[in-house]
Amino acid sequence: MKIMKILHRITKTMLKLCVFLYVIALFYWPICMRYFTTEGHGSWKTFFENLRRSFIVITPFAAIIFILILALRWFLAYKLEYIDKRTLLNRQYVALALEILLIIILMVIIAMASNQNEFKIIGASMTGVYLSTDQGAKMIIVDGSPIVIKAASTKGIDYDDLSNGDKITVRFSQLLETYPAKALVYDLSKEKEGTIDDIPKEVLESLIELGWLEEMPTE
Repeated sequence: MKIMKILHRITKTMLKLCVFLYVIALFYWPICMRYFTTEGHGSWKTFFENLRRSFIVITPFAAIIFILILALRWFLAYKLEYIDKRTLLNRQYVALALEILLIIILMVIIAMASNQNEFKIIGASMTGVYLSTDQGAKMIIVDGSPIVIKAASTKGIDYDDLSNGDKITVRFSQLLETYPAKALVYDLSKEKEGTIDDIPKEVLESLIELGWLEEMPTE
């Protein structure tokens, strides 16, 4: 009986600790990406996007752990005769309802995510070869895959110093899974000069077939 009383007190502390660690875990990634990495660009929009992602990933696990600890605390309270059997059953029904609600929310989130053809990587970067299409679109060719790059902010990106085939590095806040893929870029830096020969011929042929290029570029 004494051990059960100690466990009952411990579960109260565990519930508080669970909430505390949940808040820490929720804000850890967004804060690190905003203030402590060279890849983050300090945007509040990016901060809240990372916060949203953290919430989706962490909340289900935190909720399950919290419900299990709460159920254990109620069970110990019943054994210690702090509550009667009817109260215990009512609380168990509440816990079951919360679990069902959590499952439904998770199913909705998964369904919504599967219907979107995009994924977001905040603060990521990639290096590839620059290409300007006949329609005026700008691309970066990474490992043989063309990716359309667009400015993530109204400030825009300066492409004046770039020529087809130049090696560039871009930092982006969003990547859309289409073909070609599309990236929202907030920083672009030129690594070294190149030529059109640095772009694989099969990539150029594929872009011609898709209408991005009218003919094989020569420079």
